[in-house]
Amino acid sequence: MRLYIRKNIIWLDFSVQGHRYRRSTGLENTPKNWKLVEREIAPQIQTSIAKDEYNPKKKKIMPTVGEFGYKSLKLHRHERREAINIAYKQNFELHILPYFKNTLLSQITPIDLQEWQNTVVDKTSASSLKTYRNIFRLIFVDASLEGYIDANPFDKIKRPVAEDVEIIPFTKDEIESIIKIASIKFRNFFIISIFTGIRTGELIALEWEDIDFENKEIKINKTHNRGRTGQPKTKSSNRNIDMLPIVERYLKEQYKLTKHKKNIFVNSKGNIYYSSDVLNLSLKKILKRCNIKDRTLYNTRHTFASLMLANGESIMWVSQMLGHKTANITFEKYARYIKEDKINRAKFINKWHIFGTSDNPIRLKSLKQGDKQC
Repeated sequence: MRLYIRKNIIWLDFSVQGHRYRRSTGLENTPKNWKLVEREIAPQIQTSIAKDEYNPKKKKIMPTVGEFGYKSLKLHRHERREAINIAYKQNFELHILPYFKNTLLSQITPIDLQEWQNTVVDKTSASSLKTYRNIFRLIFVDASLEGYIDANPFDKIKRPVAEDVEIIPFTKDEIESIIKIASIKFRNFFIISIFTGIRTGELIALEWEDIDFENKEIKINKTHNRGRTGQPKTKSSNRNIDMLPIVERYLKEQYKLTKHKKNIFVNSKGNIYYSSDVLNLSLKKILKRCNIKDRTLYNTRHTFASLMLANGESIMWVSQMLGHKTANITFEKYARYIKEDKINRAKFINKWHIFGTSDNPIRLKSLKQGDKQC
């Protein structure tokens, strides 16, 4: 058994019963992955192939993408949050199966995948394709481990470069126009979104027991999407955030409407929203009436960050409110909004008398011939 690197992917080279085999693990060349291949993956693959060699009557039937894709998704279900599993399955069925459902795994070439990528990008975006590509690529990784294919065809093609997502915060005038014509229920949701910066799914999942009016805090510990409530996006998303006075005011307005409900915001039937789609549709209609550029509710999050940073609030506080893992993430996304006051920097140096003062500066004389320089 020999391990080697090809395009930064770990490959196996070994022989069984006089037959030589080369297998891609689909894993990047990192110390962690290298150890994993040596200790677990390589022995498993070699043993699996050896069993087939000792039993020549046993022959694997090449599965189609439709058949093996569901198996791959199921294999990794415990590695992801339930909401992500649901989204992966939906994306697999919507963006992969229509093109390759009945195609055998071994028949798919890099050119086929390149054409698929181009078609998907034309219909959606490069950033969306990245998600679909990750799902599809992992299917081939599992197929390689099972011995159905020798190499992952995705190793030979590049994914389109995703353009930076445009951040379009709502302006003060736009916010005023929206709340003037919005229903009370939507107005409360919209304003609380803007002045907390929390994600739409987090706000939909918010319950009255998460609100601490006494200490002016809001507990964020769940999110809701596609009919399911689960853990927030990341570990750092579990957080307690400050309840600003304007948020407290509109939460109390909402309390008059839904104080007998578990969730703060509910649909017309009194149930938790299935997803943000209905709310985004309401926003879309309002924006059209106000002749405001179309965008989704997620831009309320951008609005919070840009407003706070542009008005001198601490980037550390903004980062904590947003639930970012580090302030660096916040800085990279919103650096252009950070307020820069023109002040006299590094004034403390004026107190260092070794440099003199502005009224009596130290003048350095030129060295005369014979003077020694320390």
